[in-house]
Formats: sequence, structure tokens, C-alpha cells
Amino acid sequence: MLNSSTGSQNTALGAWTLSVNAAAGNSNTALGFQALKNKASGSGNIAIGTNAGLSLTSGSSNIYIANAGAATESTTIRIGAPGHTRTFIGGIRGKTTGMTNAVPVFIDSNGQLGTVNSSELFKKDISDMNEASRNLLKLRPVTFRYKESYEDGNKSLEYGLIAEEVAKIYPDLVAYGADGKIETVQYQKLTPMMLNEIQTMNKQLQSAQAEAQKLEETIKQQAQEIIGLKEQALKLTALEQKVSFLQNQTETINVLTARLAKLEAHQMVGFNR
Repeated sequence: MLNSSTGSQNTALGAWTLSVNAAAGNSNTALGFQALKNKASGSGNIAIGTNAGLSLTSGSSNIYIANAGAATESTTIRIGAPGHTRTFIGGIRGKTTGMTNAVPVFIDSNGQLGTVNSSELFKKDISDMNEASRNLLKLRPVTFRYKESYEDGNKSLEYGLIAEEVAKIYPDLVAYGADGKIETVQYQKLTPMMLNEIQTMNKQLQSAQAEAQKLEETIKQQAQEIIGLKEQALKLTALEQKVSFLQNQTETINVLTARLAKLEAHQMVGFNR
């Protein structure tokens, strides 16, 4: 607090902590060598650790733990430095959130945590997905094991996709690191794409079912027509049998008529004699 000319309720412990603080900064807490050293304005900042908040020149309500921060920012929490490779926080695993409106948390290549907003308020250029999900079937699901074992020595079988393969088909489905290299698949984006495919297949299924129903009705109608044709065929056969019988009777009558005519002719000859 070497050059702090105004301000109140500030706490500084360590060499060069809050050494600028020239513009009425209040309620700042700096613990550690050069913590908040360059902060010229701003209130309610907390910096713990060597060089914590060292980069901050103006801003309020920031919390820095072992992190230098940025030049101008407010209401930001930064914990740890880029060199840190692992983070352990208690009270998370196995604990259900107290509210039912919990959402997944994501992290970007800068280490910022956040959530993904789905409200229409945050979106533009909204349109139906249509054919955009058609290439999902080109993705190759694989099983694999990570090269490095877990701390318990386990190398369990994993299920997923290969990010480099996905990038060739859907570049927007992969996440890149700060070095520009592919890191992982953004699996959360696959869900609406799969839903679109399911809806498309459901429409196709409903169409096929409707077509099958029409075919079934046609088959039933044709079956009834076949039954009618068979009945007509039976009637026709019976009629043919009757016609055949009548033809036989006619032939018999003709034969008898001819005989009768001959007999009458003989009788007439005998009578004339």
C-alpha cells in the first residue's frame, strides 16, 4: 500500500502488495508478494499468493488465487496458473445439486468454466437441421483404452469416437486446444443431431406404415374380389354342366325324333300298299 493515497478498508500483507492503489480503491485484500501490485483503481478485489492479481490495473470484485489475472476485468475468479495440470475440489463428486435447474459445466481452451445457453434469446440464424445430420452414419464408433493408466492402475475399455476422424466429416463437432491441435469431440452436440435423425426415420417409418396399411387394404379388397371370382367360376361351372346336360338331352331328342320320323315313314308306306 506504498502509494495508496485514498481508499478505505483495504488489507495488504507482503512486499509491494497494493503498492499503487491510487484511485480510491476500497475493500481490497492482497496477501502475498506483489499481490495486486499494479491495481490503480477498483474495489472489492481479493488476491492470495505470490504475484496474485499482479496483471490487474483496473477492475472490481475479482478473486485471484495463485493467478496473475488480466489487465482490466471485473467480477472474475481465477484460480491457479497455466503450469498447473490437475485440479481437485472437494464436495462435488457424489453430491446432487440442491436445485433441480442444474446444467452441465464446460471448459474452453483458456480454462474458463461456463455453461451453454439454449434459450432463443441468445440465438440467431435459427433454421431446421434438415439434411445436416445425414453424415452421422459415416462416423465410426470405436472402443479403446487410454495410453496412460488411471491413478488406480486401471485401463478400462472406453467407448467413443476419434476426434480426427470426426473433424473430417463435421469440423464443428471437435474442440481445439490453445495450440490449435484437436483435443476432443464435443459430444453434447451429437444429441440434437441424433434426435433429428430419429425424427426423420420416424417420419419414414410412419410413411412406410401408411403405405403398408394401404397395401393391406388393397390385398383385402383383392382377396374379396378373388372370392367373388371363385363364386362366379363355380356358378359358371354349374351353368356349363346344365348346358351340357341340355345339349345331351337335345341330342337324345333329335335322335328319337329322327327314329320316329323313320317309323312313321315306314308305316305310311305300308298303309299305301
